[in-house]
Amino acid sequence: MTSATAGGTALYRFEPDYAVPPGELIADFLEEEGMTQVELARRLGITTKHLNQFIAGTATLSNELAILLERVTGISSRLLNSMEADYQDFHARERESIDLADQVGWLDELPVKDLIKRGLVADMKKDRVGQLREVLRFFGVAQRSSFDDVCASAAYRKSKAYESDPNAVATWLRIGELEAAQIECAPFNKAKFRSALDDVRSLTKMVDPKQWVPELIGLCAAAGVAVVFVQEIGKTRLSGATMWLTPEKAMIVLSLRGSWAEGFWFTFFHEAAHILFHSKKRAFIDNGSTDGELEEEADEFALDHLIPRRYVSQLADLKSASAIRLFADQIGVGSGIVAGRLHKEGLVPPNWFAKADIHPRYKFV
Repeated sequence: MTSATAGGTALYRFEPDYAVPPGELIADFLEEEGMTQVELARRLGITTKHLNQFIAGTATLSNELAILLERVTGISSRLLNSMEADYQDFHARERESIDLADQVGWLDELPVKDLIKRGLVADMKKDRVGQLREVLRFFGVAQRSSFDDVCASAAYRKSKAYESDPNAVATWLRIGELEAAQIECAPFNKAKFRSALDDVRSLTKMVDPKQWVPELIGLCAAAGVAVVFVQEIGKTRLSGATMWLTPEKAMIVLSLRGSWAEGFWFTFFHEAAHILFHSKKRAFIDNGSTDGELEEEADEFALDHLIPRRYVSQLADLKSASAIRLFADQIGVGSGIVAGRLHKEGLVPPNWFAKADIHPRYKFV
């Protein structure tokens, strides 16, 4: 009995540790009937060599031969074919185990313990080959080379401040992909998503994530974008990412790394810009770097959407908490967006406006 996981749910299936080739059943028949292989081959209309190879298990059973055997011996062709299938599957799994045994070292490069802790793969204890099978199932690939082609091929940038582990990044994205698959979305509509972002912007005025997270997910899903929250795993050191799951469904993954209001919403709108303006054929992964034209464009969109350019000149005059609140109300965003922008622009010292009601830090459950 072995266990596996699908979407975090444990599955169990019976896998016997032996298999009998159908040739053994025919050998038993010959012994009981006192018949030679030569005689049976003559009755079947095949060569004795072919029959001998089948009985010895060195030649596979064809559907045609199974029907002939049923006609001569009375043994069901379905039973013979079933035994042949089990026998071939058993030996294929033996060969697979040998192949996977050469790849188990890869497990040491992956955040397997985190996946087990999160209930995303079963803990196979000391069965390294079994553990590798679990990991491959999680990623939805058949082998290590497929992982390199499918999962680790997502483009991501190295920050000057942080160095991300590509295996951890691929794992984090896969968790997001699996969670996003559970969110029912309308077909992507660019105009509708652009309009939804205006409604999302008003959510910045809410402090408790329990209030605005469901609304954020609902607004985006209605426009064809699945928003998921995935805590960092291993050395991901990322804030967010964007991927297209299908031509009609995009995904935004947020790591909760930047839990300050301004940082969180900046990351969200940065990723939203990638969906609106950039290629569906690649992943965009945000680790805080501003390298590259596309990243700069996404940064500009996020900044301008949160605090439109026509208001930026007024920021330097905001020297009190009451002034920040009034300004934030006037432009329709949360005070944390304004306080964070003042810090970012160096217009106030970092320790100013640290109170939770002015510059909130979200507590995600």
